[in-house]
Amino acid sequence: MAAAAGGAHGAVMPAPTLRDKALLMTHVQHRALTAELERLRDGAPATADDDLDRHARALELELALRRAVVAHPGERGYALVAVGTAVEVDDGRRTSRYRVVLDGEAADRDAARPVSADSPVGAALLGRAVGETAVVALPDGRERRLRVLAIDDPAEAA
Repeated sequence: MAAAAGGAHGAVMPAPTLRDKALLMTHVQHRALTAELERLRDGAPATADDDLDRHARALELELALRRAVVAHPGERGYALVAVGTAVEVDDGRRTSRYRVVLDGEAADRDAARPVSADSPVGAALLGRAVGETAVVALPDGRERRLRVLAIDDPAEAA
């Protein structure tokens, strides 16, 4: 591993953030994000503020697509939670349904509550399989355990 800024021998690099890690996403989600990025690049902004918003969103999409590891469904659907999937979880008290999204992504009208892949819940769920438990650190120091009950792709069900 390279040394930290300044080149001091033996310096330690900071731990990678979620933005540095691979991002598992469905092939449908990857196709949609690629199309959105092309629309942003091809369209003419109406105002300077619109131009800044478009540029920021384009940069975010480029980063996500660079990190993307594209998942394809098997005979039984998706094996792992990925951006674009809906996931049903049980926390021991109730069952909840989330749809893992990127920040800035428009919410669909499906029954799943959107949760950002960069949020503590989304990050904990990414890459989990049915039957596995994701552990989410809460702000007060407690932990919330989410057992994955089901994974599906709402975009393909539509």
